[in-house]
Amino acid sequence: MKLSLQIDNADQSRHELELPLIPLTDSKVYRDEGHMDIGFGKGHFQQVNMGGIYIFWGDFTIAQNLRIKGTTDMTSVGMSFHLKGDLKGKMEGLGDEILVRANEQMLCYTPVNSSTYDFLGKQTYSTFDVNFSLAYFEQLVIRYPDLLTDFYEKVIKQEPIVLGGGNMPITPEMRMIIHELMHQPKDRTLRRIFVEAKVLELLALQVEFSQHRNTSAIKTKTIINSSQDLRKIHEAKEILLARADNPPTIYELAKMVGTNDFKLKKGFKEVFNNTVFGFLLDFKMEKARKLLRYTNKTTTEIAHLLGYSHPGHFTNAFKKKFGVTPSALRRA
Repeated sequence: MKLSLQIDNADQSRHELELPLIPLTDSKVYRDEGHMDIGFGKGHFQQVNMGGIYIFWGDFTIAQNLRIKGTTDMTSVGMSFHLKGDLKGKMEGLGDEILVRANEQMLCYTPVNSSTYDFLGKQTYSTFDVNFSLAYFEQLVIRYPDLLTDFYEKVIKQEPIVLGGGNMPITPEMRMIIHELMHQPKDRTLRRIFVEAKVLELLALQVEFSQHRNTSAIKTKTIINSSQDLRKIHEAKEILLARADNPPTIYELAKMVGTNDFKLKKGFKEVFNNTVFGFLLDFKMEKARKLLRYTNKTTTEIAHLLGYSHPGHFTNAFKKKFGVTPSALRRA
């Protein structure tokens, strides 16, 4: 597969990247990484390539305002997770230009393999993308016919489609899986089954969130009716996570972002499919699981880092969330 980038307002205007096509029957997982410094910006990226699945993630700092058009010579179904940085963009065939915000994700297909995005200079962007070959995606539909049939009907007809109709928030559970995919097992014999299992788990969470959002949209009147309303909800989320160890009250948080507590609670539920403090609890528990798996911090230290005055309260919350105690998870 060949990826071409056409850059406006840059000295080096065209760049190409060649990616090997791995047959579905190949059981190996190919992984590499690299640095880019190509005049208009620089960054670090990693990629994983296995039969039918291609994963790419990286951090990039753009030196100046740029419009970048990307094209590929292969059609695929893509899962996109925008982790950091806001940008405007348009995928050919998917309608009007959209604003892509940090902490948003989408699953989409378009038969026209071209997209254009406007990047702001002096910003860092972070992304995590998974692409399925059409042959692999067809196998998924056969294995899980009730889950993806409607989406695949559009693919067969070569009609563009975005799951759920647009961008959706990245949940704490999704972030945890993304983190695990970035830190895969060193044992190469385990890597393929690990990668495939985690990618399918990520896909299932996308589908689940989309189904719930569509159902909720039918049953309830929306309270987020403008980009300003949406910005306030996202701003509240960022404040909440930044102060996770000592969060403000809902009244205080609403006042900080210029709204009222009723609209904050309803809007948060509408955007993130969770209550304000339910979202915060999920974030804390996922952070705790990472610390337990990837650091040597004690349970007491982790409890205090997350704002729990008593380790026992943390242990109870963790067990309620995951079904096991922190010490049991660490021993597993």
